[in-house]
Amino acid sequence: MALRVQVLSGLSSEEVATLDCDPAWDVSDLKWELERRKNLPEAEQRLLLGTRVLCDKERLGDLATAALTLSLMRLDPQWVGLLQDLRNGRRDWKDMDQELQENREVALAAVQRDPSTLPLLSTELRQDSEIVLAAVQQHGRSLQHALGIARRDPKVLEAALKRDGLAIRFATEEQKGDRHLGLMAVRQNGWALELLGEKLKAEREIVKEAITQEGQAFKFADETLKHDRELMLIALRSNAEALRYMPQEMLKDEEALQAAAMGIRIQSC
Repeated sequence: MALRVQVLSGLSSEEVATLDCDPAWDVSDLKWELERRKNLPEAEQRLLLGTRVLCDKERLGDLATAALTLSLMRLDPQWVGLLQDLRNGRRDWKDMDQELQENREVALAAVQRDPSTLPLLSTELRQDSEIVLAAVQQHGRSLQHALGIARRDPKVLEAALKRDGLAIRFATEEQKGDRHLGLMAVRQNGWALELLGEKLKAEREIVKEAITQEGQAFKFADETLKHDRELMLIALRSNAEALRYMPQEMLKDEEALQAAAMGIRIQSC
């Protein structure tokens, strides 16, 4: 079912366009459609729901179910050019004056270009989830520089874990014990098992995912799983070095040694 979206001018409240949109569209899709239909450059558009500026990645279907009214503000083309220069590397955030450096849109453009800018930003900007999200989507461990609500934001953490499972190191203790987040972390990097809460280290599925990705992560499995034969064979097929963390009897187990030989071949490829 289509979502009816009415876009009004933020200055005059006159109608700019009414569109039937797919609820799965995000805000950037709507901006593209407005550019196509109304010749409004996407980069110059700012869409607001009430007084809140919408992020490009927000889904329209999350904002309303049947009808949605948004306000459109157009940015000065020179300002848009400055932001584009930042994103393209033609301007350097470090060379700008303090007033510009503390501007949210400037900070976002700078981080989109270079996530290492994040720790240089003000305390307030490092608490901005959209800015931090732009950083962790490129470099997961940029999460360590996030502050406040942005550090705890589940969407920010998930984006960081998709990029680097070891970013779980910078999560809260509660998040380190979250099963969904734990699975995301070990699927991206098996070594992340070491950083999870103790209950997750005792969960068979999570350990299995970790050792499939990196056999030596078996070292960090809970003692209750250290004699699980299936898990030991999975770990050995992934990396023969996992044998160091297994009971001595595995050294005499023919199937285990065959699995270890497979692990050696995989590691050498």
